[in-house]
Amino acid sequence: MEVYELKVGGFDTLTNKWENVKIKASVFETHITTLKFIDFSAITYKDKIIVFGGIAVENQSNSHQPSRHLGFFDFKSKIWNWSPILNEDGSSYKPATEGRSILVFNDQLIICTDVFDE
Repeated sequence: MEVYELKVGGFDTLTNKWENVKIKASVFETHITTLKFIDFSAITYKDKIIVFGGIAVENQSNSHQPSRHLGFFDFKSKIWNWSPILNEDGSSYKPATEGRSILVFNDQLIICTDVFDE
């Protein structure tokens, strides 16, 4: 995976054919040249894919850390945007390794998670 240019398969439901679409990653860790995400939750809502949780792995060093961002992929613009997750008091969200999920209810994003307390 390249940081600034990703290819996502697009499926045309009319022709039943797949096509590759170039998108901009807009990755939050710009110093990392290759990055992959594993074990995340994803939902679709209003022409967007929203991803949460999981582990961000830097391919070159194979170092990993829990993701502290929400990812939003816009189907129309083909652009990823990443937002840091903050606690209610404005402090940085520190995820634990298990128990993360997201859902949308009444136009609100609900995050279900446990938090690592140092």
